Amino acid sequence: MVQATKLPVDTSVNAMQLAEEMFGRGVTLVSASYTGNSASKGIYSNGEAVSPGVVPADGGIILSTGRADAFTNDSGEANHAGGTGSNMSGAGHARLDDIAGVGTRDAAIIQATFIPEGSTLTMQLVFSSEEYPEYANAGFNDAVGIFVNGVRAELTIGSGDISIDNITQGGTNHDGDPITPSNENLYVDNTGDQYNTEMDGFTVTLTLKAPVTPGVENTIWIGIADAGDSAYDSNLLIAADSVQTEVIAYDDNDEMERNSSLTLDVLGNDTAARAQRWSSPRSTARMSWPATA
Repeated sequence: MVQATKLPVDTSVNAMQLAEEMFGRGVTLVSASYTGNSASKGIYSNGEAVSPGVVPADGGIILSTGRADAFTNDSGEANHAGGTGSNMSGAGHARLDDIAGVGTRDAAIIQATFIPEGSTLTMQLVFSSEEYPEYANAGFNDAVGIFVNGVRAELTIGSGDISIDNITQGGTNHDGDPITPSNENLYVDNTGDQYNTEMDGFTVTLTLKAPVTPGVENTIWIGIADAGDSAYDSNLLIAADSVQTEVIAYDDNDEMERNSSLTLDVLGNDTAARAQRWSSPRSTARMSWPATA
């Protein structure tokens, strides 16, 4: 277990301040709006010192199905509560209903209009939840939806939805039923209380991308909601300045022969086209890794 320390979260910010925090290079912000409880959104800071290994960046925004400042606590040991949750008595949203597969509640949604310089929008985020791990495949599929110009943005590593049921490890759920593992490589378990957050599980930093049209107004819709009930909290943390169109490096792939070596440039673009090829596919290893900006 680790000592509990409160992550600074300013919930007094407005929609434009949230959008300005998350948008980065190659984007001009036009307008923004927020729908949800005022306590369910905020700008966080000092994340790498307070919650290392959890937050996607030192600063950014947080959207929550409960209170944004309940992501951490400031007393005793971290993750001391068995069920962190706040019923915000809020509505869900049809887009999130479709992703969750059940009715949603307590939605927190930010929408923005922006003018991009490039043709591909990328962003980095972490999804965390108190529903993990025992309520996976149990009807409480808290979910995130991100739509750019009305089209769902896609994960660059992994597949499918950002939700409890789609990013989870195996095991047995609260009902005693087996949990179907899905995108296990994206999931981090916190039931041992080794990370400073009240959430029992969270994802690694995920990267999403979506096509945009340069030089004209585009839209983005980002939402998170409870599914099935309003009991346990889930959170979406988006890295500051990460919603951008100035691509520094693409996701990489390369090949190498067994028992050989290959030098990779994590700040550059390494591709299989650049790599030396060998005639036997049985002696070739394929690799892929997220871009490092």
